[in-house]
Amino acid sequence: ILFEGQLAWTVLFRDLSERKNAELVFRQSEESFRALIEKSPDGILVHRGNQISYANPAFLRLAGYERVEEVVGQPWNFHLPPEEYQGVRDRINALSDPEAYNPPIERQVKRKDGTIIPVESLSFNIHVNNEKLAVGVIRDLSEKKETERALKRSEESFRNLIERAPDAIMIHTIELTLYVNPAFLKMTGYENPSELVGKSWHLLTPPDVRESIKNRVSQLVDISSANPPVERRILKKNGETVPVEVASFSI
Repeated sequence: ILFEGQLAWTVLFRDLSERKNAELVFRQSEESFRALIEKSPDGILVHRGNQISYANPAFLRLAGYERVEEVVGQPWNFHLPPEEYQGVRDRINALSDPEAYNPPIERQVKRKDGTIIPVESLSFNIHVNNEKLAVGVIRDLSEKKETERALKRSEESFRNLIERAPDAIMIHTIELTLYVNPAFLKMTGYENPSELVGKSWHLLTPPDVRESIKNRVSQLVDISSANPPVERRILKKNGETVPVEVASFSI
């Protein structure tokens, strides 16, 4: 152009500070998000359409894979036993709403070696570059389930022990009887636990010793408390008293 009689060029300048700052914040946000899911103790899968587009290290460990390339590109159901297909597909379809969220539910996952493990999974949507992706978070429940089985076995062993014990055993709260074993029924002349369970244990104590028994019960303040053996009398169903030696402790 001519400017004041001289040939000149027009140069336009646009301040990009705000844009560059926004790009920096976005990049830092992406890096923080990736660091978060890379270090997550829970397995994380990202679905793009019907394929897996990302798997974090925790998922690889959970499912028995060594390289992420073994997982990325696989169909959405590659890690599921067939009986889980429909249920998981229904949950994926439920994510059609951009704000949809599937709460935790127990499922099964098939590992690379074919073994089946129990898991808890939840899923939700994220948006990356205007694209909607489904994210699944998977928690291995194997250890929890084994702990539950061990606890159940322990409870069953404890019940078998006290059911067969030759000594009379009662379990009670401050006021109510919760359990009596067969030896206790035999000793007191009762035929059925329902005659005692849910009722006050005072039913079994002569009036003149109730206060001293209350005092012993009140001393069982924590799980490690125990009362040493002491001689007492208890009431049988027919009203007779029987001399006994009693020891008590908290469970």
